[in-house]
Parts: sequence; C-alpha cells; structure tokens
Amino acid sequence: MAIVAGALLVGAAAGCTSTLDRPTLPSAGATDLRAGTTATTTAVSITPVTPDGLLAGPGVTDGAISLGVLAEPGRDRGFTDGVRLWQRSVNTTGGLCGRTIELRVNGADGIPDDPAAAYAAVGTSVLGLLTPPFGTTTGTASTGSTVASGAGTPTGTSPETSSAGAPSGPAAGSGGTASGADDSASGSDTAASGSAAVSAAVSTGPGPTGAGAANDGDAILAASIAADQIPAVTPSGTSARLGPTRPIVAGATADILAINGLEYLLRTGTLHTGDVVGVLPDGSATAQNALRGARWWAQQNGLDLNLRDPGADPESWPPASVVLAPVGPATVATLVTRDPGTPVLTLADGFDPGSWPADAVTGAAGRVYVTTPAPAYGSDYPAAVAVSSMAAAGGSTDPGVRTLDGYATGTTWGRLIGEACADRSLTRTGIWTAAGTVGPAQPTSLFGASDPGLVVQSALPATRVSSISVADAAAPAGLRSLTALESAPGIDEYRP
Repeated sequence: MAIVAGALLVGAAAGCTSTLDRPTLPSAGATDLRAGTTATTTAVSITPVTPDGLLAGPGVTDGAISLGVLAEPGRDRGFTDGVRLWQRSVNTTGGLCGRTIELRVNGADGIPDDPAAAYAAVGTSVLGLLTPPFGTTTGTASTGSTVASGAGTPTGTSPETSSAGAPSGPAAGSGGTASGADDSASGSDTAASGSAAVSAAVSTGPGPTGAGAANDGDAILAASIAADQIPAVTPSGTSARLGPTRPIVAGATADILAINGLEYLLRTGTLHTGDVVGVLPDGSATAQNALRGARWWAQQNGLDLNLRDPGADPESWPPASVVLAPVGPATVATLVTRDPGTPVLTLADGFDPGSWPADAVTGAAGRVYVTTPAPAYGSDYPAAVAVSSMAAAGGSTDPGVRTLDGYATGTTWGRLIGEACADRSLTRTGIWTAAGTVGPAQPTSLFGASDPGLVVQSALPATRVSSISVADAAAPAGLRSLTALESAPGIDEYRP
C-alpha cells in the first residue's frame, strides 16, 4: 500500500518536471562553511530560475535532489536503512519532480561520521535533512522519589513543576505555546549563528548509552540547523520545540508517545485506576516532555505518578505498577535487572537489546514495552507490510527499531518535494512553504494523518497516533507489534 501511494505521489510530482538542459547548481558558501568562517542561510542562496519557471535551490540539479542524513551511529537503530529504502522506492518508480533522490549520509562516501562534522561538510549543499530525533540532556537529574497526589501532580510541587525544580511547561489549554521544562534549551535556537558554531568536540553529554538518550552536540546541531533555516524532518521530538524553522517532527512527540503508551497499558489491564506509575526521568528534554504527557494522562484517568531518582538504589524506590522510563538503554537495562517483575514503558532511544547483558535481554521479554511513532517492523499494518516486503525483496535481513521511522521520514520529504514542485519552487523556502500547505497524509500512512502544517504554523504535534510493541528476542528488531496506530481517548483535548 505504501509503495502504491508513493508511486501515485511520484506520478503527480512528475508533472512539475523541467527536462531542459541547465548547469548543476553550485553549493553556495560550502567552502567557507567547511572552513568555519561563515554561515549560509536560504536568504543568501543563489536561486536560479529555469526557462520553464521552476526555481531551483541548493541540492537541486537537472536530474537529482540531494538530501542529507545525519544520524549518530549509536542512536541510528536502522533509521538510515529506512531512509535508503524510501530512496530506492522513489528512484525505482520515476523519482520526484522528474529527479532521482541522492543521499549524503554521515559516515559514507568520505563524509565524517559525527553528525555535527557531517553537517559542516554537506549542510549547505543539500536541499534539506533527515535525522533521528534531536534531544538534549542536562545530566542525571536527581528528581527525588515523590509520590504524586491529586492525580499526577507530585506532592509538594505545583502542577507545573517537576521535583527537579524545573517548570514542566504551559498548562493544558494554553494553545500549544512552545515553552517549559522540556524546552530547557529553547534559547539555543539563536545561540549559534549557523554551522560554524558546530563542532564534534561539543558532544559532552552522557551519550546514547548513559542516563540520557542524547547529548549536548544534538542540541547545538539542532540549533545550528534552525539558525541556518535548513528544512529538516525527524520522526519524533519534544512538543516544546515545534515551530517555524525548527526541525519538522513528522511523527508523535514524546508526550504523545507517553500518553498513548500508558493508555494501552490501562486498556489491557496492566494498569488500573488508582495505580501508581513510576517515572524515571534523566533531566533530558525528551524525558521532561514525556513526563508532561504522563501528568496529563494521569489526571484524566485517576492514576498517580511517582518520580524516581535515577541516582538512587532501585531497591529504595517505592513500588509501582508500571515504570515510565524515557531514558537511555543502559538505564533501561539496569531497571529491568534491578526491579524485576515491574513492566517498563520506554521510547525507541531506550530500547537497544544488542547493547544489553544477557540477563537484561531475558528479563525484558514480555515486560518492556516500547512506544514508537511508526508501527514495529514486522507489524501487519498494511504500510509496514509494504515496506518490509520491499526490504526483503532487496535482501535486507537486519531491521532496526527505527527502520520504519526512517522510511516514514523519507515519505514526509516526498510529500514536501511534491508540493514544492507543484508550486514551481524546489528551494528551501519552497519546502518551508510546502510544509504549511501540503496538508495531512493519508490516515493509513506510517505516521497516520501527519500534518507538517500543525508543526510549523501552530507549534502543535503533526499527529497524535503512535504504536506499541513489546520486547521479544524472536521478533524482527527484537520487538513484537501489539498495536497498529492508535491514540488515547480525548487526546485531541491535550495541549502541549
């Protein structure tokens, strides 16, 4: 189904093609950027007009559209493979706007492994970017172990404050204002005036395997991309970092993922009204955003939250029916082995059984649940079946937890390119405009009816559906699908 839909999109976009002979567009400012002497923005890019009136920006030639893929190796988890599957599906069905898709991937073809260094090398020579979720960490936050009273509000704190002492964001009903504790680096969007501020040396956070799924390098890279106004699409993120010129989160944000994951556990009897949900945050923007969603959900359903201190001995934690752990995989593995018997709900960043000891892999089976923007690889969801079938036909046998996220992120780019082509503007400005006008995807797509316009115009999540799976070593990518795409009752009333 996904391949047929892609073919129809390609066919529509092909009507916008210019086959006239014109020279390849030079990369405006690329040499200076590599030298770290200047930043290039869309405003100063050379934008030629072809004889048939099609505007062409960086990364666009007569025959190809170049996109960059920036994925930190420890957090890729099949994301790049999924993007490559999408590229193959496009290029074997006629291309987009009469052009093939070319990928500039960090760690390949002489491009540096480090995403920040790769961005410095290729950022200005591509139309835009595809990345796994961005995030930051402030280190291992000591949040205390405070039992929530009043349905989801920690004792001794206001509804807007976590026990770490940071505000958790605007109240529900605030119209989606992008602020709060989960936006701890919101000011960083203007802190770096372009790619010259980015360096591999800034990645000083705990890293992908410690307490915190991302690092400071992620924050600076995301800020530089935003400052340069280069369109970037990512499968997930935080609802506090949505808005114009920021990376476009095409799938569910962390708060939506937490809400839908907890709702599944309630609906299936793992949780019950009146239960306590333990929350293990790590001080990251992602964890704060997931906590915000969990608070709202707990208030709606009559459950309490218990904020656990990641630095404390798990044996000292009060009992909980489920632990929400939006943290890195090492922390999840420790939780599984030292808090046996308690179900754990985590995000894609927290699930990496390949890095876990054998007892963690064994202990995770059937009790570590993962909430993701797209269904798990191996799901019987039609769009997932179409992608996995295509992968199998191409000889792919090693999917990751983010393979379908990567494909769906590529599909979102395909929609943006098709819309920009129809508007006769294959430029970065044209892509930003397309994000506001392309409208929602088909509900049967891998991210559901994802609408980039909600992100760039209203700072609201593009979609409110997500999928749940459970650890199973015998399943593809170690995850057995439990749901297709679904959302919690009343989630449309939630305002990040």
